[in-house]
Amino acid sequence: MSAPFESKMNFFPLSTFATTLFCVSLLAGCSTLGLDTPEKTAPTEKSQDLPAETTAFAKDDPRFFLTEAAKIAESEGNSLDAMKIYKKILDTHPDYQPAIFGFSRTGRESGQAKVVLAYLYELLSQQDNNSDYVAETAKAHYSLAQYETALKQVDKALETSGGKWEYYSLRGAICDKLSRSDDAALAYEKALDLAPGHPKILNNYAMSRFLVKDLKRAEQYAVQGTQSKQATLQNFQTYATILAKQGRYKEAQDFLETNLNKKQAEIMMRYVKNQTASPVLWGRTNPSS
Repeated sequence: MSAPFESKMNFFPLSTFATTLFCVSLLAGCSTLGLDTPEKTAPTEKSQDLPAETTAFAKDDPRFFLTEAAKIAESEGNSLDAMKIYKKILDTHPDYQPAIFGFSRTGRESGQAKVVLAYLYELLSQQDNNSDYVAETAKAHYSLAQYETALKQVDKALETSGGKWEYYSLRGAICDKLSRSDDAALAYEKALDLAPGHPKILNNYAMSRFLVKDLKRAEQYAVQGTQSKQATLQNFQTYATILAKQGRYKEAQDFLETNLNKKQAEIMMRYVKNQTASPVLWGRTNPSS
């Protein structure tokens, strides 16, 4: 399959580590990126999840360095850099799925969701039954606050895939944005049926219940999320914030100090206290990751 998408972004300097690996790959024979700037889009929530996939390239292949450079840029929070590097891989290997999903993910995170959508819909014009690509369009529409369209797309992904927990969890987050709390709860429950105890689902389900003042279940799901072996700092932050937003600061602080190291607990408690002054719900685990 030929490369389905011509990127439209300007080339900006890469971060230090990403630049190092990127330059090594260029010396090994790769060309430079050529991109122009798209219309700015609304920023998205930062994903905590870094790419877990391993490269399919040998370490003496220049594409190995591109893949590693993208991962490093993303781990540093330089999503736009990572997006450009994933695009470079796709220029020569358009079917390489880790790069496809990496391009989509980092594009959303860097505010380039419209560019991502153009790319994904071009892919779907050739593979219209690929539920993973359809789900990626739902995530991009979510990033653009196009929630009705996002819901249609995630439902299409569910129909064509037979159901995946990631899709149901995404559906729950979209329904929350549409103030459809009952539908959100059903989606999260279905996701948990497929992936019992998954901390990402529990994190978002906790906040979903908090939105509708179901404090008992909000706390229950938040605590369960922190008890998972896969729990991230987001899970601990969510539970502490649920406590703090009810005025239970001492409980929140004790919980963080018991479960995190001193520096982490101090930083997170400062953040939690700042969040309690805001009526806006905090820190949802990015459903579009």
